[in-house]
Amino acid sequence: MLTQELNRFIIDYSITKKIGLDICYKYNILPLEHKELYTTIATSDPNIDKDFFINMFHRPIRFILVKQQSILIKLDNFKHNYKIYDLVQKSLDVVKNNATKNSYILNLFDYIIMYAIELNSSDIHIEATKEEMNIRFRIDGTLYIIYTFTKKLYRIFSSIIKYYAHLDIAVVRLPQDGRFSKVFSDNEFDFRVSFIPTINGESIAIRILNNKNSKILLKDIGFNKELLKYLKKAINYTNGLILVTGPTGSGKTTTLYSILNRLNKSSKKIITVENPIEYNLDKVQQIELREDIGLSYEIALKSILRQDPDIIMIGEIRDKKALNIAIQAALTGHLVLATLHTISATQTIHRLLDLGAEPYLIASTLRAVLSQRLVRKICPNCADTQDLKSLKQDLYRKGITHKKLEALNFDLDIMPNFVYGKGCSSCRGSGYLGRQAIFEFFEFNDEIVKEILKPSIDEAKIRQLAYENNMRTLAHNAWDLVVDDVTTIEEIIRVIGEYSKWHKLN
Repeated sequence: MLTQELNRFIIDYSITKKIGLDICYKYNILPLEHKELYTTIATSDPNIDKDFFINMFHRPIRFILVKQQSILIKLDNFKHNYKIYDLVQKSLDVVKNNATKNSYILNLFDYIIMYAIELNSSDIHIEATKEEMNIRFRIDGTLYIIYTFTKKLYRIFSSIIKYYAHLDIAVVRLPQDGRFSKVFSDNEFDFRVSFIPTINGESIAIRILNNKNSKILLKDIGFNKELLKYLKKAINYTNGLILVTGPTGSGKTTTLYSILNRLNKSSKKIITVENPIEYNLDKVQQIELREDIGLSYEIALKSILRQDPDIIMIGEIRDKKALNIAIQAALTGHLVLATLHTISATQTIHRLLDLGAEPYLIASTLRAVLSQRLVRKICPNCADTQDLKSLKQDLYRKGITHKKLEALNFDLDIMPNFVYGKGCSSCRGSGYLGRQAIFEFFEFNDEIVKEILKPSIDEAKIRQLAYENNMRTLAHNAWDLVVDDVTTIEEIIRVIGEYSKWHKLN
């Protein structure tokens, strides 16, 4: 038997309920479906006693070979899987009978959302294929197929989400964006919804926003004491530009909100310009951009300067116009906080130059840059130690060479052993559960300003000056987490390895 993936099956969980979980765990099987002539069962044992199950089901059995962990994940989450399966069947019965009201599908959608929240998912993806509909959750930055439905349910499922998000149900060939809110377990969640048309139907993405995250304190973000001291000093400036950089999904907005929470005092007026607003902040004036009615970054930023703000937060500097207004605001006595997409803290200067900023304006307004990434943490439920010899073998097998490690100055020989996650149902076999931010903080001083004002800017020189000014790189911060058994070398290479060749520690 060839090993196959469970995700390609629409699993009939009623069979498991009928024979009992104890049998499934004992023999490490998962019944998948009843066909007209046979039953399909997943197993991890190529030498399974086939006659036993033929006698149990009184019909021919088709066995497929899968990984043991795949079966255990489905069985450990059986309560949720069966509940979803049951609601799907009831919804399909209502659709089949052409009923106009379908409370089951409303309950199904609510249950899927609740399940995603329970798993700490950041996004729900609902995608139609030629014959099926897949539900995927993004957990700790990775997408997992949670459930596969028949496509018959897709159209009404799509309509329900559009109804919640106040979108036009009849529009299926144009993109649409919306949002809605729900309360689960006394916590309010906001959901951003995006529909885009594809060849097989609309692709639906739902971003989950927990309003508790809007109240995260700066000390709880994950900064070490030294970096937190430098950052507190930088945000106490009364004017200037402070940037938080990193790729999409690296936690930049959460960091900005935590900074605003610290600065949010009755003596300060804070205005934000966002697209879209992710969380509502108390006592902060938040503006959501609406390009469809002409409310652009340029118009919003020009207007808020007449509102006499002390602090301005810009969701993202995307173009020259937004940058120019941010710099002008910083020059005229405002503290401006913003995000920007760059690879590293010091590369931010080149990015600003690319957007058309004059060197002397960068030198006079930019106070500090915080670059960040998110790395997955080792799952505490399946953590185990690994000796150095086996670790080196694993790294080599995964294509992580000594050359890559040396570029990051990772010295394996200083560690007697390493911790890693073996994989379990809690972490869906990944070995990781939850995420931790790593940071790189770059603060200006007179030497760096002089370097920026030179006709030709040498980024390597600026980076060297930043080191001398006590800057710790992402690689420094990451290696600390490896030493403290928080994450693994593989995860660090995955997150920051793409630019390791010029991010040496020394």
